[in-house]
Amino acid sequence: MAEEGATPTNKPKELETLSKTSLVQLARGLGKEPDSLTFPMLLNLPTTTIINLIYDNNENGLIGDESCTAQIAVIEKCILLWRQYTAEVKNKERIKTLEKALREMGKNELADAIMERSQNHQEISADMFA
Repeated sequence: MAEEGATPTNKPKELETLSKTSLVQLARGLGKEPDSLTFPMLLNLPTTTIINLIYDNNENGLIGDESCTAQIAVIEKCILLWRQYTAEVKNKERIKTLEKALREMGKNELADAIMERSQNHQEISADMFA
């Protein structure tokens, strides 16, 4: 009889590009953009969920958020929620979803950079948004 601790997990290793750290960097970079709330919608997060996250973060929503701090926090929560929702989806499909959403937003250079990082097993970093 095999020991319980010796059973290997069948879950594939997550790509560096999809790590929590990488996705937080993506959220921080995108969150500064005026159209950044489009991104979670393109990831197929329900609009109600996005709105609830906005008001959970700040009772005034995004009113008076000139520094984009609240917006960045909402985008971060949305992307991490998407990561959680898609945990069982193949990494290749998740990367394609990110790429497609970015391209639909007109962020082709960023989509290319993320695809390149994914192929090279690298994380998304803040310098991609400088």
